[in-house]
Amino acid sequence: MKERLKSSEVRISIREFERVLPEICDAKISYVPGNWTPDNPLHGTCVPVALVAQRFFGGRLLRAELKPFPKYKYMGWHWVNLLPNGKVKDFTKQQFGSDYPQGMEFVEKPPYSILRHPDVKYRTNLLYRRLLRVI
Repeated sequence: MKERLKSSEVRISIREFERVLPEICDAKISYVPGNWTPDNPLHGTCVPVALVAQRFFGGRLLRAELKPFPKYKYMGWHWVNLLPNGKVKDFTKQQFGSDYPQGMEFVEKPPYSILRHPDVKYRTNLLYRRLLRVI
């Protein structure tokens, strides 16, 4: 029987995590798979990425509404991490290219508030399994 690894038993640096994300994210991880492209591998992946990052690096989750930003309104929300050192880290920032939505108002949200959705749970587990394969 294959032994299951826990995130507490696996180590990865933030730099390495950021490096491998574009390699392990695809349309199956994206909230908007129809808009995902290989040229923008992190498009729509903020929720699973933020949840997996929290498992490895701790901290809290922050969410901002994207309705005030017409270009990104269709995405609904954007999730980032508040790391234990107090710094906000947006692991999927590059999905916005040079048009990052300035002035997003982030609010702390617990993981269960988003993990109750089966689709989110599936995409997060898929990303987590992929990450474990490459580290």
